[in-house]
Amino acid sequence: MGIRSALLNLRRSSDTRYGWWLVGIGVVISALAGNGFILSFFRIWWSDPLGSSGLMTWITTSGLRANLVLTLVAAIAVDRFGARPSLLAGLALCAAAGIATALAPVSAATLGLIALLAMGVSLGTHVPVLYAINDWFDRPKTLAIAILLAAVEVLNFLTALATANPRISTLIFAVLILVVGLPLAMSVRRRVPGTHRIAEAGQPQTAGAGQQYHCTAAPEYGWNDAVRTREFWLLTVASVCLAAVGQITRTMIFPIADYRFEVDGTYRLFELPYEIVSMLSLVVGGLMGLRMQLPGALLIFAVAQVVAVILVIVSPSAWWLFVAVTILGVGQGGARALEIAAIGRYFGRNRFATLLASSGLLVGIGSLVIGVGPLFISNLADNPTWAFTLATIPAAVSVGAYRMLGDPKPAPNAFTTPDATI
Repeated sequence: MGIRSALLNLRRSSDTRYGWWLVGIGVVISALAGNGFILSFFRIWWSDPLGSSGLMTWITTSGLRANLVLTLVAAIAVDRFGARPSLLAGLALCAAAGIATALAPVSAATLGLIALLAMGVSLGTHVPVLYAINDWFDRPKTLAIAILLAAVEVLNFLTALATANPRISTLIFAVLILVVGLPLAMSVRRRVPGTHRIAEAGQPQTAGAGQQYHCTAAPEYGWNDAVRTREFWLLTVASVCLAAVGQITRTMIFPIADYRFEVDGTYRLFELPYEIVSMLSLVVGGLMGLRMQLPGALLIFAVAQVVAVILVIVSPSAWWLFVAVTILGVGQGGARALEIAAIGRYFGRNRFATLLASSGLLVGIGSLVIGVGPLFISNLADNPTWAFTLATIPAAVSVGAYRMLGDPKPAPNAFTTPDATI
């Protein structure tokens, strides 16, 4: 029994090391096929004297909306085939699009390869990386996701600065994806479930002869079962509302500052502190998710955004607007990793990617719809503050949704049989 226990501890230690190694793999892959690569890709078109910046802007904007649907398709593939096949296919497409664009004699070839790039990025970055982390991590899931997102943001900022010559930059990124990204993706593997039983909600389960049952630490929901739950819609509605609050505030903060306090400067005056604080708050949110229950941590960051909205409305000086933007960055950044981890914590691993992409699609559409109202009204009124007060509604709804969120519940079929090695 002592030898068996020692071997089990050794395996768990090895799995832990591999899990954090997996976070590092995700950071490298996401950075190589991230903002720096995408910007250098598009700058090939922008640098062409015959290129139409208006056309490219329209294509980019349309592509961002279409990418929500494409991400859902990619997520279904990830849940079906696993993270590694998706990463390999996506990174190969990214590399092919980058090499073809960099070596094409005509910059207009960029337009024909945008779809290939979009498919590659959807299949080979965000969704499969998060799927793999959710697969390997249980309790420290929020911290792992937070570290991944924060590190990728830092590297995206640095790589975006290194795109002076777009053709050379695009070619370098594509080659690095081939020689670094693809080998790293080959080392990504699924977590093999343990054959020991983990009690779930005090419900014992009896196995038939010759069979072993297991129950994972998180309940394993199918997509249909998950979208019928109260928890899925509470999490989604809260995310929709908080995304809308962030969009409304970041769009209207400078017009408010200009109208009320005659603040001269650029949009980056408020955007830069928001981005810095939001990135730092990612890790804070991950640590809070490690120490607290997810509903409580999410509620704290939702309340922070309510405070930010109210502070913008009643701020007596421009300095208080900076404070409000900082608090908004804390709320938005701190909640990001928690919102992603909540999908895995409440619904398990089997359909994590599809549920995450489904929620993301609803958030993208819902936040856009909610944000239209205040922005439209602000064009009709002299003082944009009056229109901005409408942002208190989604902010309050998010707090109510997280307040109603309970603990994870067992899935309709919490136990699976038998264990399989994938």
